Amino acid sequence: MKNLYIICSYIVIIFFTASLAHAQSYIPRTVIALYDKHDEGKIVYSRMHRMAEMPLNHLGIKLEYHDVAEPLPNIKDRKDVRGIISWFPDGFALKDPAGYIKWADDAIDAGKKFLILAEPGFLQDDKSNPTDYDKINNLFGRLGLKYDGTWIDITYDVKYIYIDPEIMGYERKLEDKKTSYSSYLLADNSAKSYLIAQKENSNLEPSHLITSNPRGCFVAYGFTHYQRKKDLKGSKSYEEEVADTDIEKEIREWYINPFEFFRRCLDTDQIPKPDTTTQDGRRIFYSHIDGDGWNNITQLEIFKNKPILSAKVILEQILKKFPDLPVTVAPIAADLDKDWVGHVDSVKILQDMAKLPNVEIGSHTYSHPFSWEFFQDGNIAKERRYLNLYPNKTWGWAILNS
Repeated sequence: MKNLYIICSYIVIIFFTASLAHAQSYIPRTVIALYDKHDEGKIVYSRMHRMAEMPLNHLGIKLEYHDVAEPLPNIKDRKDVRGIISWFPDGFALKDPAGYIKWADDAIDAGKKFLILAEPGFLQDDKSNPTDYDKINNLFGRLGLKYDGTWIDITYDVKYIYIDPEIMGYERKLEDKKTSYSSYLLADNSAKSYLIAQKENSNLEPSHLITSNPRGCFVAYGFTHYQRKKDLKGSKSYEEEVADTDIEKEIREWYINPFEFFRRCLDTDQIPKPDTTTQDGRRIFYSHIDGDGWNNITQLEIFKNKPILSAKVILEQILKKFPDLPVTVAPIAADLDKDWVGHVDSVKILQDMAKLPNVEIGSHTYSHPFSWEFFQDGNIAKERRYLNLYPNKTWGWAILNS
């Protein structure tokens, strides 16, 4: 009887494991994110990462980045891949558009959704040789569209004859000054349009600039988001001064609602969404204070002309006044060490914080480099010449001790 019980238990475990593996195969959540490393450099600077990845993660999607300069990945038989998304820069052209179109067509045949944001990349090759129209529209046709090659440059008389309010105007409405665009026509009734433009007093058909169908989605160049450089004249912050790249000096606002658009494109309602803010259905409060600016002199108006450290303000105005909120405080160790840029007051403030029942002490490590690449070769001589920038331990103490 005991042996029978053990055998039955094994059968149940095997059945459950097999069922779980079977179920997982029906929830593909990986999307291949195509980008041009030559143009965008590191993934962290790519349009895909800066703008699209967070909304996609929110919907339960994880991205797998692939540089299009490398051979295209074999994904036809990958059960974990849900789709493909491209977001190339303006004017970008693939080396082998025909091969790319064939690869994309095979992926769609295998049930992978195909999303094109902005520049398609396959209208011509990198030597400016135009791609055959039949090949171009073989791929666009799978999305219910037809590319006719018409470029609408003069746009003063262009009207948006349909704007879907659930998709458009998320962070910014379409500007009165119309952007130039290529004309895309409906090839069949499988595509749903979210933005349709019409040039008045012309024989041109309406252009469908944002669409979706069961096989994928399309957003024409210039209609994903608004972007411009910040006007920093006379108002540069320290962070903007030391920024490694210009991306920190840009304003970017979505025209489309990325959460709703990607939800429809990738059919994500069936995907479980990881939610780090809940456990067993109950909300958890997270709060963490980084150590940056520990020894700064506060610039709050209520402390005007009073040389009080920012860390002291946090202690008195936040941690003590809200004892029911648990907080982790993580100072930079060098800000506390007198052999570096520390001071006796810095340590006293930390000690007072640590006594509070709602405070847990953490660490922001010993230093806080803004550009890790500077230390890549480990050349101490490069660092030594900057020591003279700290004659008063840290920038706050010259004021505090005056």
